[in-house]
Amino acid sequence: MRHRTLGAIVLIAVAGVFHLSTIRSGHPWGDDFAMYIHHSKNIVEGVSYGKTGYLYNPSYSSLGPRIYPPIFPLLLSPVYYFWGLDLMAMKSEQVVTFLLFLFVFFQALKDEPLFRPLATMAIVAFNPVFWSLKDQIISEIPFLLFAYLSLLAIQRAHERGQEHRRRQAAALLTGTLIYLAYGTRTVGLVLAPALLIVELLRFKMCTRFACVALCAFALLAIAQAIVLPGLGSYADQLSFQPTLICKQAYAYGILLSSSWASGLPVACRFYVSLGVAALAMLGYVLRLLERPTIFELFVLLYLLSISAWPFDG
Repeated sequence: MRHRTLGAIVLIAVAGVFHLSTIRSGHPWGDDFAMYIHHSKNIVEGVSYGKTGYLYNPSYSSLGPRIYPPIFPLLLSPVYYFWGLDLMAMKSEQVVTFLLFLFVFFQALKDEPLFRPLATMAIVAFNPVFWSLKDQIISEIPFLLFAYLSLLAIQRAHERGQEHRRRQAAALLTGTLIYLAYGTRTVGLVLAPALLIVELLRFKMCTRFACVALCAFALLAIAQAIVLPGLGSYADQLSFQPTLICKQAYAYGILLSSSWASGLPVACRFYVSLGVAALAMLGYVLRLLERPTIFELFVLLYLLSISAWPFDG
């Protein structure tokens, strides 16, 4: 285990050097990054959080909500405070966040046999898609960090027979982590029902740990809704039409294929992606048959939820 941990630290260090040394200037075309930066600017300058100049159109809600969740802009605000509108500094913060995620990712994998944890980490750390994300100021990477911290906290709480006092502290921490994921990207909300379902499957009831965690999350989420009511416009984007959901699933499948076979001809990319998807599905089913954990339930609920949101990729 010590050798694995040392190997993980070395791998993370190499990934950090690689990502930081290949940051490019400027920013790809888009709009999400501008809104996040404007929110952080408003936080630093004491201006109303939602005063960004964006005119929300409910008839075309797929463009985006009135305002974005506050956690990622809060993470950007110290960078803006000290360096102003410095995209390189903000991208460097993204890389550091990604490295922290890799360490948490390793903690979730470290009990796997042989070299599986390090191999999986290497696939993620040097995947071209994650490498390209470092040049974009978007909330996906911070969301990964907080989501995996939440999943790991839940898994550890279920594995350990913690004494009552420590267990309640762990529950409060877990609820806070779930909120941080939700406050970074609204889809983090699925962590709450995932926790409830896994508790019912494992213990046939909602334990005190889950009750405390969910109550802590609910209080923080309600406080956010009171302070930032414009976040409710995310619901305008939801659609449960079967045809749209199928279209969304196809679009996400095409996008996912680029993670494994980017640059290959379309036909090759299809077969490579199909093979990887088949292996992933086999592993997922075997995990479910063995014993479903919070990780498997989160994946299912996450995929179901994003299929109901518009995607123009």
